[in-house]
Amino acid sequence: MNEYKKFEDKMLEIIGKYSYSAFNIDMDSIFKDGLEEYKKYAAKCDDINRVNNIFYSYLLYYLCCYLNKKNYKKFLKNAKEYELYKYFYSKKEQRFCKYMPNLFIKMSFLKNKKLGFFVKQYRIFNRNRNQYYFRAYKYEGLKFLLKRKVFLDYVEVVITTKCSLRCKNCANLINLYNKPYDVQDDLIEKSIENLFKSVDKVQLFRILGGEPLLNPRLKHYLDIIPYEKIDNVVIVTNGTMLIKDKELIETIKKHNVEVEISDYGKISRKTDELVKILEEEKMKYSVRKNDMFWVDYGLVRNYNNTDLDKQFHNCDIRCKSILNGNLYYCPRSSHGYDLGLIERKPDEYVDLINLKEKEIRKQIKKLYKRDKYIEACKYCKYGTEKAVTIEPAIQQK
Repeated sequence: MNEYKKFEDKMLEIIGKYSYSAFNIDMDSIFKDGLEEYKKYAAKCDDINRVNNIFYSYLLYYLCCYLNKKNYKKFLKNAKEYELYKYFYSKKEQRFCKYMPNLFIKMSFLKNKKLGFFVKQYRIFNRNRNQYYFRAYKYEGLKFLLKRKVFLDYVEVVITTKCSLRCKNCANLINLYNKPYDVQDDLIEKSIENLFKSVDKVQLFRILGGEPLLNPRLKHYLDIIPYEKIDNVVIVTNGTMLIKDKELIETIKKHNVEVEISDYGKISRKTDELVKILEEEKMKYSVRKNDMFWVDYGLVRNYNNTDLDKQFHNCDIRCKSILNGNLYYCPRSSHGYDLGLIERKPDEYVDLINLKEKEIRKQIKKLYKRDKYIEACKYCKYGTEKAVTIEPAIQQK
C-alpha cells in the first residue's frame, strides 16, 4: 500500500472516529487530528499536490455532506482558521476554492429553509468534484430550471434483488428478500423509456441490485439507455463477481459506462481480479473503499421519531430509486413497499408505466421538490442522532 493510499485511509479513519452519528460530529477534533496527519504525510511524500488534494477533498467534501444548524459554525470556524483552500493542487483552484466553505454553508442554509431540491442538485459526486459541482449546478441546473426543463441530478434503477452478499445492515433492505428475483424485462424497459421521454437531463444514472451482474439481461438494458440525455452511467458491483462476457464488455466500452466497485475488504474477494480485467480491457472504473464504516439506518420498524419533517430535511440521501415501474423518493421507500413492510402513499412515488408523459413530468417535479417527510422516514433512523456509524457489510448467518 503506497503512502497516498495510507493517507486517504487515515483521513477516513479520523472522520469515522469522530462521527458519533450521522449528524453528531466533532468538527474540532477532525480538523486537529487531520492537520497532524497531513503534516506527517506532507513531509514524507514526494507529490505534495496529491497530499494537498486528499486533505482538502476529505475535509471539505465529506464534512459538508453533514452540515446542519448545530455544526455549521464550527465547520466554518475551522475552515477559516486552517485556511482550508490552501490545501489544493493549483494556484488557480486555490483562488477558486477559497470561497467554497462559505458557499457550502449557504447551500446548507437553503436546505434548512426547505429548498432541498437545490442542495440535492448541488451534491453531485465526481472525481473532479469542484469543477463538476459548478458545471452541474450553475451551467446545467440553473439553465434547465430557468427554461422550465426537468433536470435530475441522480436516478438509480434496480434490475434485480438477487445479491451475492447478505449484509445484515443493508440500507436498501436487500437482505430481507426471502425470494429474490430479477425485475421483469418490460417493467425495466418501459421505466427507462418513459423516464427519459419525460425529463430533459439526468446527471448520474446508476444500475444496481442487489448485484446487477447477476441479471443476465444487463447488456440489453445498457443498449436501450438514451445516453444523449445522461452525463454518467454507472454499474454498481460489490467485488464478488467478474465481468467475463465479451459482448457485455464491448457494450460497456462502447457506451463508456463506468463500473463502480464497492470494496468491502476480504468480503469483496474478487476486487483485484476484476480491476485487472477492467484495466486490461481499458474500461472505465472506480473503486469505493467502503470498508471503514456504514451508517445504521435501523431495522424496519416504527421509531416514533418526534419531528419527522426535521429528520427528512436532515437526510442527505439523494437516491431516487426505480423499482418495478415506479420512481420512489428513496430505496428505503421502494424496497420497504416491495417487501410489504412500509405503506405506499400516492404522493410518494411516480408511476412510470401507466401515466402519460406530461403527468410523469409533473409528478417528478413534485417528488424532487418535496419538503414533507415520507412514510419511510417513520421506519428509518437516518437523519437522526440514532443513526450511528457501524461496521460495514457484516454477513448474516
